[in-house]
Formats: sequence, C-alpha cells, structure tokens
Amino acid sequence: MKRWIAGLILVTMYVALIVCGNQENVEQVNDGKYFDAEVLGIQEDGFLVTPIGGKDVPSAKEVIVSTQIHGTNPLPNVEEDTNIRVMYGGEITESEPTKAENVFAIYLLDEINK
Repeated sequence: MKRWIAGLILVTMYVALIVCGNQENVEQVNDGKYFDAEVLGIQEDGFLVTPIGGKDVPSAKEVIVSTQIHGTNPLPNVEEDTNIRVMYGGEITESEPTKAENVFAIYLLDEINK
C-alpha cells in the first residue's frame, strides 16, 4: 500500500512539473508585444517585412518574421504588399538581418480593422 501511495505522489509531482514548465513557455511567448508591417517578400521560413507601426515597433527597416507560429491561430494567406500584425514574445534579434523568431500569431491588418 505504501508503494502505491509513493508511486501516486511521484506521478502527481511529475505531471505538476510538466504543467508548470509548459506554462512558463506560454507566458514567455505571449507577452503582448506586436508590430504592424508591410510584407516585402515571402521566403521559405518567413516573411521579409518593413515595420509600419504598432505597439512595439522594431527599429530595423527590414525584419524577417518567422512563419513557425508558437500559438494556436493558423497562418493567414499572406502575399507581397499585404499589411500584417505580428504578435511576438521575447526579443527581436539584433543580428543582420533582424529576425522576429518567437511569433505566436500573424493577422491580416485589414481583418483587424473591420
């Protein structure tokens, strides 16, 4: 009986650690940062954009926005000259070229403004 209770406690602690670990990742990604941008080009792993406004606008003239979405919203149909809103977490890299890698949502700006 004692082994069964000890096993149950270990399983409960393991599940709690997994849940807490996943919660930290969600909070890191989903911290409310966003910027609006015009799509200049579509690349294999992202969009080349120029920032045009928003809450947390990068200082770079061009940014590569990852299309590896960390959230639950699907990637919209994006073409060149489309205006989008990029929701991201963490920091935008200061590398050359500048990159927004922790993207959790991309929205069409026209659909937001309706």
